[in-house]
Amino acid sequence: MRKGKKSFVGYCVLYFSVYSCILLLSIILINIIVDTKLKHVAPSIDELFEYEEYLVQDKFSKIPLKKFSKSEIVVFDENNTIIFSTNNHSEFSINAKELNYINDYYSDYYYAVKEYAGTNGEKNILVTKNRFDEETKYEEIVDYALLDDKLNIIKGELFSDRDKLSECELELINGFASNKSFIEKYSYETIDGKARTLVFLEHSIDTFTMEKKINHIYAMWLYIIPLIAILEFIITYLFFCKLKKMILPLKELMDNYENVALPKFDDENIPREFKGFFASFKNLLIKLNEEKTKTDAIYKEKQSIITNISHDLKTPLTVIKGYAKALKDDMVPENKKDKYIDAIYNKSEVATNIIDSLFEYTQMEHPDFKSNFERVDFNEFCREYLAIKYTDLELQGYNLELELLDKEYMKDFDPKLMIRLFDNLINNSIKHNDKGVTIYFKLKRKKDKLKLVIADNGRGIDKKLEKTLFTAFVTGDESRKNGNGTGLGLFIAKRVVDIHDGEIKLVTKPKSPYKFEIEITL
Repeated sequence: MRKGKKSFVGYCVLYFSVYSCILLLSIILINIIVDTKLKHVAPSIDELFEYEEYLVQDKFSKIPLKKFSKSEIVVFDENNTIIFSTNNHSEFSINAKELNYINDYYSDYYYAVKEYAGTNGEKNILVTKNRFDEETKYEEIVDYALLDDKLNIIKGELFSDRDKLSECELELINGFASNKSFIEKYSYETIDGKARTLVFLEHSIDTFTMEKKINHIYAMWLYIIPLIAILEFIITYLFFCKLKKMILPLKELMDNYENVALPKFDDENIPREFKGFFASFKNLLIKLNEEKTKTDAIYKEKQSIITNISHDLKTPLTVIKGYAKALKDDMVPENKKDKYIDAIYNKSEVATNIIDSLFEYTQMEHPDFKSNFERVDFNEFCREYLAIKYTDLELQGYNLELELLDKEYMKDFDPKLMIRLFDNLINNSIKHNDKGVTIYFKLKRKKDKLKLVIADNGRGIDKKLEKTLFTAFVTGDESRKNGNGTGLGLFIAKRVVDIHDGEIKLVTKPKSPYKFEIEITL
């Protein structure tokens, strides 16, 4: 570890790692010794396959036969003549015919023997020839033979050329030689294509030998346990000596926390075990700064709301106040009084609309705001709304072109909020365009989504406003100057779409004849 980078956790990990490694290595070492001892006691045919390259070359002398001293290996040629045996004086003998009754290690076919009582209580033996299917992972019985207690074949075609089996043959089928050793065979070919059959006898271990080996294994712990104890004592001593020299800077750093500025918050010299903690602490400071920034932004937004609403209300109220005073002081000629009254009424409508928009804005931003969804035919809803709106637009000097679906489309939505959405978008086109402009209302269905386009062929939109179009209190310069806009209409429209889990966007390159196009996906 580098200077200034010492770690309490690092030394703990080092200590427990070394401790675990010693323990693990000890267990592995013992297991290796045990496994080695057991293999020498009773080596299996699998271990013999490690020397298959010598088997296929008939180079039996190169096989470490001492490893298989407790077993017997006999190799037959294609004429079933013994060409190699590990024990020339073995009492074990087998003829060519009996080889067929030994299970082949690598064959999919194998024998199985099962004893059971017959209908009259006599002993019956069922010998089956089974096959394991690698693809289906199922075993199937290919053929069988049913034997009585004297090994006479009473049923089945498994040994069709025989009337009876011998005791030796049954033992071979059952996987045992006459001396109770486990027996298996392995059929293979040499590199020059000659057939060979290897018979492997694995002698069973007697109880005395097994107990002796187990006692020997237990005895090894008498040497290993003291060695482990000594090593662990040394490691533990060094571990505690090192801990005493370590000084953790946590308290000093926490005491000076208020004097630590976020930009200078450097964890270079902090102990490694506390880096995660201090990283979280740093993130907390960053989040606090972010929250402060958001709070400042909200405060500025509120100030902006007050300023903008004050400005928007000042214009119509100033006109109302001036005209009302002129009427009160009888300074208005008789022939102009109606115009003054109309102006007062119109400006009061503007002020009312501003207040209504502000009310909707604050209502929708309130956490307790709830919508009232109903399942209604959306297509018919739009048709009824536009039927009423058509006359209103015509009286104001605007045209309306619509395209709706040719069949019903049932949908869950809030009718009042949807009317507010349509009104805000259509009124936006009226506010920013001259009379004679055509407003387009198009409804279309794409798979499981509903697309709504509200557009006009008016003057379009200033490029500067494209990114902030749906932000609260963003208006065109002309709207702000004449006091006709609050900048809440399109914000409320977006809020309505959000409540309906939809998406609203400005199409920056509207298709002809559109100059301004809003697309809504529900």
